[in-house]
Amino acid sequence: MLKRTLTWALAGAAVGFIIWSLIGQSMVSALFSSLGGTFSCQADVEAALSKFVRMQFYCALGGGVLAPLGAWLLSRPKAEKAEAPGPGPGTPG
Repeated sequence: MLKRTLTWALAGAAVGFIIWSLIGQSMVSALFSSLGGTFSCQADVEAALSKFVRMQFYCALGGGVLAPLGAWLLSRPKAEKAEAPGPGPGTPG
């Protein structure tokens, strides 16, 4: 059970990391579209990169938590069905 949970957590973290890597740059650029009239944009660029890396990390953590939780919720009906008693030896069908 622990191995399966850790596998799903790793898969979810990887998916979160990949998703943010694909959409993160456009999201951060939307947040920092205006330089606010500053002459040097170094502070804005450093803040944007810091936010990008932080959000990438948060998405990986979120995927690492949500993937095993979703897998567990989806596997519950199967487990309950497998545990349900079938027809007895004297019961037709």
